[in-house]
Amino acid sequence: MPSWKSTSEFSSLLHRWETEVFLIQGDSRQDVLKAGEQVLQFLSCRPTVEPKDLAYTLNCPLQSRYRLAVVASSLQELAEKLAYGLKRLADPHCLRIKDRSGIFFSVHPLSQEGSLAFLFPGEGAQYVNMLSDLCCHFPEVRGCFDQADRIFLESNRGFLPSQVLFPPPLSSPEDLHSDQKLWQTALAAEVVFAADYALFKLLTRLEILPQAVVGHSSGELAALLAAGAVEVRDEGELIRHGLVLNNICASMIDQIPPATLMAVGAADPAAVTSIIAESKGALSITMDNCPHQIVLCGSESAITQARDRLQGQGAICNLLPFNRPYHTPLFRPVCDQLIHAFRHLKIVSPRIALYSCLTTQPYPQDPDEIRALAVEQWAQPVRFRETIEAMYDAGVRIFVEVGPRGNLTNFVDDILQGRPYLAVPSNVTHRSGITQLNYLIGLLAAHGVSMRLDYLYAHRAPQRLSLEETGTEKRESDTMRLALELPQIRLRKEVALSPHSSPSRTDLPKSSPRLGMPVPQESTARKTPPQQAVTPGQFSPVRGKSDHTPSPLFEAKTPVSPAPPPAASPGQGSRSRVMTAYLQTMNRFLSIQQETMQAFMAQARHGGFKASGEAGKVAQESPTEGSSRYSPSAGSPFSLTVTSLIPGEEVIATCQFDLEEHLFLRHHTIGKHPPTCTRSLPALPVVPLTISVEIMAQVASLLFPGKRLLTVQKVRAYRWIAIEGQRRTVLLKAKRKEGEQGDAVGVKILDLSAGEKKGLSSDRPFIEGIVAFGDAHLPPPETEPFTLRGEHPYRFTPEQYYREV
Repeated sequence: MPSWKSTSEFSSLLHRWETEVFLIQGDSRQDVLKAGEQVLQFLSCRPTVEPKDLAYTLNCPLQSRYRLAVVASSLQELAEKLAYGLKRLADPHCLRIKDRSGIFFSVHPLSQEGSLAFLFPGEGAQYVNMLSDLCCHFPEVRGCFDQADRIFLESNRGFLPSQVLFPPPLSSPEDLHSDQKLWQTALAAEVVFAADYALFKLLTRLEILPQAVVGHSSGELAALLAAGAVEVRDEGELIRHGLVLNNICASMIDQIPPATLMAVGAADPAAVTSIIAESKGALSITMDNCPHQIVLCGSESAITQARDRLQGQGAICNLLPFNRPYHTPLFRPVCDQLIHAFRHLKIVSPRIALYSCLTTQPYPQDPDEIRALAVEQWAQPVRFRETIEAMYDAGVRIFVEVGPRGNLTNFVDDILQGRPYLAVPSNVTHRSGITQLNYLIGLLAAHGVSMRLDYLYAHRAPQRLSLEETGTEKRESDTMRLALELPQIRLRKEVALSPHSSPSRTDLPKSSPRLGMPVPQESTARKTPPQQAVTPGQFSPVRGKSDHTPSPLFEAKTPVSPAPPPAASPGQGSRSRVMTAYLQTMNRFLSIQQETMQAFMAQARHGGFKASGEAGKVAQESPTEGSSRYSPSAGSPFSLTVTSLIPGEEVIATCQFDLEEHLFLRHHTIGKHPPTCTRSLPALPVVPLTISVEIMAQVASLLFPGKRLLTVQKVRAYRWIAIEGQRRTVLLKAKRKEGEQGDAVGVKILDLSAGEKKGLSSDRPFIEGIVAFGDAHLPPPETEPFTLRGEHPYRFTPEQYYREV
């Protein structure tokens, strides 16, 4: 995929998200209840509005202090959750709602009691496909991973981070272990930084701004950038610094002695201290994350002995999947190299409070001291637990983890349990990126955090709704459904014999001669002549089992004229006049339908549609100077205009796709609602590949009339045939292939732009392939058993795919 160049150039076709966040606002609890009831009333009257349009209407702008947030995947789910939330709010004893299903509210917003901080995770937070869906919706997120690719590309590393982080769906068995590759030294730090910085840029676009930041381990660099302590002029400068740091990590791999790291949970602190003291320097604490987790580092034998003792005392011990002695004196050789790289960074005083997990306090203001502290932290333990305590004492009440997985959020929950606070991750493994983003926004909004959510809808063509409108929904449907079947009609024998009266009821009003519907009784109404009654056999779609003789749908030889509707008398009421006009319209419709079916059945009895007029002569002329219309098969809705034909050698023709004539093209589109499209043409129609191949076979068949189509092979599709306006004409060139077995034809579909001379086109085809003909069909090939490798369920159901993609 090409990289995104800028936000202004970005245009998303994925307008429908799997969930939306809906914010009900008010200056008091009672105002929120009234606003919620209004939304419920609106949903009951207009249940087919786009969820994004309702979310945009409710969320932009955010002005009121109190907010009830609901995350829902549909309007029906929204109505159910909103009704539940309003019921909870109606209870004056309800002070807070934090429902795991996505319903949030707080009478005492924490933003009024303290400040907000961003937490940036480090290595260990990465996982395969993290932020993948956010890359599709937000260009700044995708751009950060593109930067990582550029760094690896210019470093000649032999692979790109995106190849490991976002493996293709049909991956080889080796690619299925991408999660193991993500723990490589330089790759792990690079992808976590990309994710941290991507989410920071996204939250900044939503104007969710922190008053303090802190980085955990390698998350320190993202924290420095977020606090404004590191200044970069542009993306190119950031990539150059990334190249330097990446090369340092790659060059120092062999110089760092290996070590084993182990996370220890639920251990007695006194027992851990005793084991470390007895190891005589072989063990050390590298990370103090929270009261119930620390990370030990040491030799393999020392870690094994410590694990056996701690597990015997009931502790939970897990070995970490990397062997680098981070945050120990063993890592100091890397620090000596990093200090040279940091001298090339423009370090300035941070704009907001920047905390250090080395000192547990804010960074100093002096650039040289900032530089030294940022490097030294790699050789010293991470004191995350103490740092969070210090930030809480300084007034931070809301902690947002700006990075993948959510590990730091769990640490904060353990550190601050029992106290008023809010810790929320921006990305987790068990929810999609979009849904977790909506959860994050909902929680922060419920606690009164300032934000501007217009950017959520900037590339999705939102429409502002009027919540006061409670009439019938008038918005056009986003998709068009084609009814391809004829309705099944069953006529009782007595109705078929006499449609004007019922044998069992003599008091019923007279009926329409075709519809059997009652019509106004008029003394002057003209009665239907007897010969115009429908007779048995003219229309009998439902037949008995003993009837072996099929009857035609319509009898083409003796067409039946529709009976005129009853005339309206001068004294007829308005209701009768409307009914009479309706019957006249239906009779005209039935007349047209009858004529159409008669023509169709007549052609079917005579062998289908054939070339007519000049097109019938085209097979005998070599070549033709004029153009001839040709419809190769009765089942095809497309006609070919032949401009040149050399029998058995070459044919040149054109084919026009028209959105008014070929209505199914409106349903075969890329995207849903690009901003540049009208409501009647909601997306970009493209010609299906199967239709293109069929047309190729049709034009090739002109060279070998009477032959059977054997194969269509070596098909190469280079680009879509897109219908950007009302219609599009393509050029088809078919030429016999020399040296091919049998009668083989090479066919190309090329662009024939408006204003060009006929026969001229771009040399680059849309599609090309080889069509082979013969006297008889080939025997079916023998197939070998097929076994899938690495199969997994597709992320969308068929219904979701057609609705959302």
